[in-house]
Amino acid sequence: MQKRFVVLSALACALSLVGGRAQASYNYTTALTLSSPNAGVVINNALGTASLGGTTITFLPQAGNKAVPSLNSLNLGDVNVTSTAGVAPVSFDVNFVDTTTITNVPPPGTATPLGTLVFTGTVNLSGVSPTTGTVLASNLVVTTSSTTAGGNTFAMSSPSFASPTVNGAGGSVSALISATQPPGVPAPASIVMLGLGMGAMGIVRVGRRFLAA
Repeated sequence: MQKRFVVLSALACALSLVGGRAQASYNYTTALTLSSPNAGVVINNALGTASLGGTTITFLPQAGNKAVPSLNSLNLGDVNVTSTAGVAPVSFDVNFVDTTTITNVPPPGTATPLGTLVFTGTVNLSGVSPTTGTVLASNLVVTTSSTTAGGNTFAMSSPSFASPTVNGAGGSVSALISATQPPGVPAPASIVMLGLGMGAMGIVRVGRRFLAA
């Protein structure tokens, strides 16, 4: 009976290994570069800010990990707008370039080379004061829509903008990113399951010898 317990415990441990290796994945990081066509707007790309007359818009890059294959709507940057009490309403535009760097997490494939996806847009701030104003986006365009990273293919589409509230809830810039593997490349889950199947057969054979002893 004790020998049978040892065999079953070994099988349970082997199957538990599947959880962390179910499928490939990729890491993404974003960087936002700002500019403005309006005189007097102060740009600080190190902080991700653009300011005029006591009103500041801040872009915060985002990062994360997603599965391959997949199709995800990813938040690529948080957006916040603050306005100092006592200032007059201001209006100005901020152009942004959102560069998303993709790193494949093997297996399969390799961690290098990296890939980049890019989209651009303009945020229009109109009549912004501490208590009012609108923050909208225009001219959202994907300029680098496809790339490869570590042997997998990544594509960006449908850029979007969620408007923040002045001195309130934040907004975001986002886009759809699809991740696909080359044809004929088995997913890690298949490889792991094959290995577990062969290992389980070996454990069962050993177990039978123990039980017959």
